[in-house]
Amino acid sequence: MIESLNDYLEENTKEYYYKGKEKNYRYILGTTGDRPLICIGTNPSDAINVEDKTDKTIDRVKAIQEYNKKYDSWIMLNLYPEVSEDVSKLPNEADSHLSDENLGIIKDVLIKISQYYNGNSFDVWCAWGSSIEEKQYFKCALNKLYEALKNEGLKINWIQAKSINPRHPVTTAIEAEFEKFDLKKYIEPGRVGKATLNRK
Repeated sequence: MIESLNDYLEENTKEYYYKGKEKNYRYILGTTGDRPLICIGTNPSDAINVEDKTDKTIDRVKAIQEYNKKYDSWIMLNLYPEVSEDVSKLPNEADSHLSDENLGIIKDVLIKISQYYNGNSFDVWCAWGSSIEEKQYFKCALNKLYEALKNEGLKINWIQAKSINPRHPVTTAIEAEFEKFDLKKYIEPGRVGKATLNRK
């Protein structure tokens, strides 16, 4: 168990990670372990725990992690934390405070995992699918995350299930094999736009 992530344990059970506000926003959801499959999507659906209040995305992430013996747990993060089962119903402008706090948490989680592995490499599954095209601020958040991590010296193996955009978990076969994903090339100017966040 990665003890440095204990600040993100759900308050009532201390058995899984959860930080958010039900039906409003969610920063992190996941199970505890030593070898987590770390997944980054676009935005959360309505899952608030890892057992009886999950959703299709979380159920598939769990199934893929359980099938792939390389990992003993999973952590779900998102480019934007506002909860919506339908990404098209999210506002057209992002809440800059929510977005900044979310990106800060992602950075903190990845740094702590890197420290737990003594600076050795670890996998991060890019799993936003074509949903990243729905809102420009998803692309903005991805750029900001990349820039924030660039100088931290983290040895991240960015991985994907092959698609034009990194495949979303729901459309990924449980037995799918991951492949290396060139995040730097993906976010080059002209591929992923550098939008601004406006809503406060």
